[in-house]
Amino acid sequence: MVAASSLSTACNDDTSVTDATTTETGDGDGDGDGDGDLCGNEVVEDGEECDLGLANADDAACTSTCMVAACGDSLVYAGVEECDDAGESAECNDDCTVAACGDAKLNVLAGEVCDDGNDDDTDDCVGGCIAATCGDGFVWAGNETCDDGNDINGDGCSAMCQGESLGKIYLTSSNGSAGFYGYDIANNSWDTLTNPPTTTRSQITNDGTTVYLMGSNNIVYSYDINDDSWSNVMPGPGNQVSSPIGLFHWFDEGFYYLEDGTSALYVYRNNAWSNFDIGGSGSSAGTWDSQNDELYIRTWNQLGFRVIDTTNDTVARTIVDATAVGENSRTGSYFDGNFYSRTSTGAIQRFDSQDGMKTDTGMTPTSQHTATDTDFTSGLIYISGYSPGTAFQVFDTSDDSLTTLANQPNVTNHSTITVMRVPQ
Repeated sequence: MVAASSLSTACNDDTSVTDATTTETGDGDGDGDGDGDLCGNEVVEDGEECDLGLANADDAACTSTCMVAACGDSLVYAGVEECDDAGESAECNDDCTVAACGDAKLNVLAGEVCDDGNDDDTDDCVGGCIAATCGDGFVWAGNETCDDGNDINGDGCSAMCQGESLGKIYLTSSNGSAGFYGYDIANNSWDTLTNPPTTTRSQITNDGTTVYLMGSNNIVYSYDINDDSWSNVMPGPGNQVSSPIGLFHWFDEGFYYLEDGTSALYVYRNNAWSNFDIGGSGSSAGTWDSQNDELYIRTWNQLGFRVIDTTNDTVARTIVDATAVGENSRTGSYFDGNFYSRTSTGAIQRFDSQDGMKTDTGMTPTSQHTATDTDFTSGLIYISGYSPGTAFQVFDTSDDSLTTLANQPNVTNHSTITVMRVPQ
């Protein structure tokens, strides 16, 4: 006789067993002489896995057919199984647990595409046990910067689930003339804004919410785009003088500054300025690539450029192209593996950011004294101009096309622009 207690922790519950009548199973000899042909006689015979007798015919461990309870027998073993549908169903997993999104058990019949056992909607398996995808309303960490639940461009989050520009470009003179202006991308129009406390001879830059300007008086100022006002932020590195144009860029740990024609790159990090030598003279043209933590600086008076690793302030690569530029051109912008620059009067050149291979795009901006900045959400490089005229144009890196936009205000001298960067 097999005791029920010996099976109680290993078998399924036949909660549906109500038949307490002995059942013939037979031993194959057909003699019917009582040598063990009956299920329920408390003797485990051929063809039986267990037999607890008539008094225990509904025991959870042994079914009424004298078989040991098991997941998949369509009988629910109370206390051991939650369900039993003889295999996977929309309501029951194949291990006899009730199917539920978040149980870390993939149940295809329940409509699950994935099940990672957590309620984190920023990984690759989101609410409802569906695979993360652009447009599901959840921001997939490392793949999306936004997700507004639709595939519409121009609403702040692109159809590729990347944050779109806040729609503003800011302009001022980079050579000591007054005037500060904002360009509305959607409306293709310019507005006159509040002048900064002092002029600048550097690039202006931004962190996605605030514009920064290195004043000619060696003070860094911030511009609040919401209330059109300026504030004093901190002192500059101490070498900002009245005549040279300079590179000035925000990055996620602070700022970089380089006086045009020098090799000392200053970095503001942890509330202090320091500097290091980049191995050659740099210009006022460049871009910070946030994805790869690299700062691009065009070589002074040449088309070549240097790439700075902003994680450790070292020169990662130097691309040599000695084609003379003339520092009237503050053109030098990075996007998607390429660096774009030009001579003062020439066509835009595209350089592979790794090996320096150069391609002539054939597109020549109207103005000769141009400055550029990249809209990383669209792949567009905006070009401000001076002499001749005040043409404002945009270069599309996807098809090497050049489009003229609304004429920019006349800042009377060389300009600098910054495309409002979406926070990362």
